[in-house]
Amino acid sequence: LRTLRRASVVQTIASPPRDFSDAERLLFGDIVVAQSRATRSRILEHAPTREVEVIPPPVGPLAPRSIEARRAIRERLVLRDDSVVLLYPGDIELSRGAENIAALVEPLASEIPNLVVVFAYRAKTERAHAVARALEQRLPERHTRFTHTLPDVLALVEESRAVLFPVDDLWGKVDMPIVLLEAMSLGVPVLALDHGPLSEIGGAIHVAEGADAWVRATLELLREPGLATRVVEAQRAAIHQTHEAKAVARRYEALYLELLSRR
Repeated sequence: LRTLRRASVVQTIASPPRDFSDAERLLFGDIVVAQSRATRSRILEHAPTREVEVIPPPVGPLAPRSIEARRAIRERLVLRDDSVVLLYPGDIELSRGAENIAALVEPLASEIPNLVVVFAYRAKTERAHAVARALEQRLPERHTRFTHTLPDVLALVEESRAVLFPVDDLWGKVDMPIVLLEAMSLGVPVLALDHGPLSEIGGAIHVAEGADAWVRATLELLREPGLATRVVEAQRAAIHQTHEAKAVARRYEALYLELLSRR
């Protein structure tokens, strides 16, 4: 009989489970890859004998969007040329992210009269549109827009002065949402909740929980051009060092070579 050699497996946890208590049953790789140190720690709490490495998610090369594409987004969302656009590209029903953003609209608009906060959400369940309509009815129409289908979300990203992401629950997402990495690559400042995997995003502005902290951080960014420039430079450096697709591929290649050397 021919002896079959078991294949070596690298298993990536692309989207962590909400409950890690049964993690051992879900793990099958010789090496398990988590996309953040926070997820690695949670895996090892319940599966301490597993070999777990951390490789953050990749982002591919991005070209700046054309002036025409960016203008089309403004027309689609009825945004004036002088509108100061802040973008929330996140969940609207499964986390408190949208509610956290909603709490910022009026305090920020009182300081920046031409502010518009755009909620660009993905309908994950049938509840999504109802949740969006309820938020829309509560918030001032002049300062908010809601959209769930866009031909090019990155054109909207580039039209934004900043991306705000005060999300406390990343279930159903990668540890570091790709749209945040894309915004960083395109030179748009990202403000992320200083909690869990989001706190590991290099170069971003990390903000503690609470509307007051988010209002202060956002106003500081909008009012200090030098700060925005420094954030953009730090973000692009982090993308280059940590998230570029070729760099991530080399780290996976090293893991496979390590496994082959053990055979």
